[in-house]
Amino acid sequence: MTKRQVRKVLGRWRTTGMNLWEAGYLDILGPAHFRLGRDGGHIAFGPISSRMAH
Repeated sequence: MTKRQVRKVLGRWRTTGMNLWEAGYLDILGPAHFRLGRDGGHIAFGPISSRMAH
């Protein structure tokens, strides 16, 4: 990816739906989201919250 393409992907992305779970379940502990940064990232939905390494 080019640096410009990477900048477009970095940031916090709200998860609003998944095929296997209802929206209420996704937000059970807070807003479901993915956060992608140069240092890795974070994923949170339902009771799951985890850091991601790159």
